[in-house]
Amino acid sequence: MNIVLLQFPLAILLLSGCSGYLDEKPDKSLVVPDRIGDLEALLNNTRAMNIVSPSAGTLASDDYYVLSADWMAARTTTEMNAYVWGDDVFNDNDRNDWSLPYTTVYNCNVILDAINSGELGESSESDQNRLRGQALFFRAFAFYELLQIFAAPWDEALADDLLGIPLRRSSDFNEPSTRASLKESYKQVIDDLTEAVDILPGTVPVKTLPDKRAGHALLARVYLAMGNYEEALKQVDLAMVNDNIVLDYNDIDSKKQFPFARFNGEVIFHSSMSTPQLLYPPVAKVDTLLLESYTENDLRRTCYFETNSDGTMSFKGSYDGSSVLFNGLTTSELCLVAAECCARLNHFDRAILHLRQLLSGRIKNGVDIDEYLYRQEENTGSLLNLVLGERRKELVGRGGRWTDLRRLNKDPRFQKRLVRIVNQERLELPPNDDRYVFPIPDLVIRSSGMEQNKR
Repeated sequence: MNIVLLQFPLAILLLSGCSGYLDEKPDKSLVVPDRIGDLEALLNNTRAMNIVSPSAGTLASDDYYVLSADWMAARTTTEMNAYVWGDDVFNDNDRNDWSLPYTTVYNCNVILDAINSGELGESSESDQNRLRGQALFFRAFAFYELLQIFAAPWDEALADDLLGIPLRRSSDFNEPSTRASLKESYKQVIDDLTEAVDILPGTVPVKTLPDKRAGHALLARVYLAMGNYEEALKQVDLAMVNDNIVLDYNDIDSKKQFPFARFNGEVIFHSSMSTPQLLYPPVAKVDTLLLESYTENDLRRTCYFETNSDGTMSFKGSYDGSSVLFNGLTTSELCLVAAECCARLNHFDRAILHLRQLLSGRIKNGVDIDEYLYRQEENTGSLLNLVLGERRKELVGRGGRWTDLRRLNKDPRFQKRLVRIVNQERLELPPNDDRYVFPIPDLVIRSSGMEQNKR
C-alpha cells in the first residue's frame, strides 16, 4: 500500500471534532497502514516529524532582537506579534506552531493504532516494538513542545487546576478535542516516554529517529522543566552510560559559514524548528548582554556568532549545519542538566565535574579549566548561578530559552523582565505574565469550543 505521506492531517489541524466539520470521513486506506514498511515511511518523513518544532518561544525570548525596520518588514503577522508578545498569532497561516506538532501527533497515532489493530500481516514483535517506541517518543516530544507554548509552566501546587493541551491519542480525528489539565498533560508525556524507553532500539541508522538514549535524554529535559531534579539526574545517567561525547571546539573551524556538521558527534536526536524570517541572520541580532557574557577564551563566541555589516552579531552555530535552528537532544545539554540538578541537590563536586566535562571542549587549549571555573564562580556569586549562565551561553538558539525563562521566573532570584524597543516604543514582559502562554489559534477555539488562554 502506498501512503500519501499523510499531508491530509493538515485538514485536521483544527482538531475540532465538531459534528459537520469532519462528517466526511477519509478513505480508510489513507489512515490505516497495513504493512511495517508503511509505518516506517511515516516515521522517516522528516518534514512531518523532525523539522516542525514551534519557534514562537524563540521569537519571544531574549536571545535575539531585531531592528524596527526588519520587524516592520516581517512576512507574517504571527512573526511580528510573537516578537512583541501580541495576541494575534497563528491566525494567518494554517501551518503554525499548533498545527504542525499536532500533525506529528496524528502520524504517531496512525502508527500506534495500526500496531494495536493487529492487522499488520507478517511482522515481528521486535519490529512492532521498535516502531511503537519511536511513535511514542515523537508524540511525547510534540506534546512537550506544545505545552511550552500553549500551557502555563509547570507548577506542582496548581497542576490539577491549570489547563494543559488536548491529548490526542487516537487517529480518529472526529473525536472531540478538549484540554486536559496541566498535570494530565505532563503525565501523558512521561507515560509515553517511560513506555518508549523500554522498547526503543539501542541504536538507530539515522539521528532523525530516536533510540533508547534519546528517550532518556528527552525525559531529562522534561523533568528539568518540572523541577524534578532527582529524576532528571537519573535520566541523564541512563542517557550517558555508554556515550558522553562532547565536541572539542578547538577542532572546529570557526571561520566557516556554518561551523557545525549536521548529525555531529554530540547529537543524540536531530530536530529543528520551523524557523521564520525574523530568526534568520542577519535580521536576528544576538542580545548584546549575552554576547558580553562570553570570555575571551570562550570558543563559543567565534563558533556561534558572526559579525554583520553594521557591527551587530548574528547566530551561525546551529547544529543543523544551516540557518535553520536546531532544537534536538545533545550530550552537551545533558551535561548542563546534570550540573544544574547537582548544584540544586548540593552535589557540588559532581556539578563541577559535569561543567568541566562540557567546558573542556569550549575553552581554548592551554587554559586551566579548574582555574577558569573558580574565577567564573567568583564572578557569578554561586555555583548555581554559574551553571545557569553556562546553560544560557551553551544552548543559545536551541529553542529552550523560553522554557528556561518560564521556569526560572518562578524563583525570585532568577526572574527577568524582558524589554523590546520597537519604533521607539518600549514594550515589557514582566516575570510570570500571562503572555508567557500563547493564545491558541482563533479558528481552533471557534471550532472546538475549548477554553482560550488568558492574555
